[in-house]
Amino acid sequence: ADTGGGLKITGALTLLRSNVYNNSLSSTITLGAGIYTVGGTITDSSIYNNYVAGAGNTVFGIGIRSQALLTVERSSIYGNNITGNYTGEKKGSAISTPNLILLNSTVYNNSGTLDVIGYGNGGKAQSVKILNSTIYKNSVLSGGYAINDTINTYIVNLNEYRLYNLVSAGDY
Repeated sequence: ADTGGGLKITGALTLLRSNVYNNSLSSTITLGAGIYTVGGTITDSSIYNNYVAGAGNTVFGIGIRSQALLTVERSSIYGNNITGNYTGEKKGSAISTPNLILLNSTVYNNSGTLDVIGYGNGGKAQSVKILNSTIYKNSVLSGGYAINDTINTYIVNLNEYRLYNLVSAGDY
């Protein structure tokens, strides 16, 4: 697997007031074209315009792939997408993680996977908590969802969810 086109952190990540952008991966299995981490916190940051190119089998997390609890606060995740032909499982154009806390953040204009926020590996995300955040203008593959594969979902003040999220690739 090819991991972490921008940042590859094999421990817990603390990212503060930073930008991670214009990174790419191209491999049979890609995990986190922008960031690959084993959990952590992203605060006051932007993760954008990261992409997966070429052809392959599996894509988990174009913007961010986390293997454990990820907290994203006062941040933006946008413009992450697939530019190649990947034929296998595609999860999380913005974020792929088993557990997510999204606080006061915006997730928009991500595309190319079955969901915008998901996990993959044949498993379901255990917990997704979204508070005072906006998820809009994302495009998912046919049959997908903006938020998918969650067992426990807790949402407070989610603005514009599904209002502008499109279901089918390249639907802008």
